[in-house]
Amino acid sequence: MACRGSFYRQFAQADEKYTAEVEPAFGDIRCPVKIIWGKDDPWIPLERGEALHALIPQASFETLPGAGHLPQLEAPDLVLERLNAFLSRTS
Repeated sequence: MACRGSFYRQFAQADEKYTAEVEPAFGDIRCPVKIIWGKDDPWIPLERGEALHALIPQASFETLPGAGHLPQLEAPDLVLERLNAFLSRTS
């Protein structure tokens, strides 16, 4: 339960200004990038993921149906499958 409280405090303290500060540098990323976004994320809309992808044009972007904000916990096997496929192509 302490972990849950910590998570909610961290989320409550989130500030968009910190993201805005680094966004201009996203276009300079030179390493392979895979963006995996939960299609049913109730906290950060899919449009935000698509906007992130537009800032990193060489990145690949994939949504996971049935997954929300924490796809690595909600659909770990699917996330692992997608990451393994991505990493095997980029290594």
